[in-house]
Amino acid sequence: MAFRSVSDSLNIVVERCNHKSKQVQEQMETNENLSDQNAALKSEVEIMKRKVSDLESEVVDYQKLNEENNDAYKNQVSGRLLLFFLLFLIFLFGYLNLRKTSLKTSKCYV
Repeated sequence: MAFRSVSDSLNIVVERCNHKSKQVQEQMETNENLSDQNAALKSEVEIMKRKVSDLESEVVDYQKLNEENNDAYKNQVSGRLLLFFLLFLIFLFGYLNLRKTSLKTSKCYV
């Protein structure tokens, strides 16, 4: 009877060891899978960092281009205002000269 009890106890210990061994094996497989996923995610993070860096440099380029376009637009507007002012002066002097001439000719007829 004692032999059977020791044998049963050893079987229970062996079953527990086998169960723990399976748990450890599963945990090791899970750790390997997580390690692979971690490596894949790290490579994706590096790719995303490079993309962000590229986009940041592109934003800087667009900001410079925007500033250049704003300067060009301001120059264009000021040039048009200057042209309008000069044309206004030409027409004003032309009108005044025409009026002056018409006053001289009207004096001749009177």
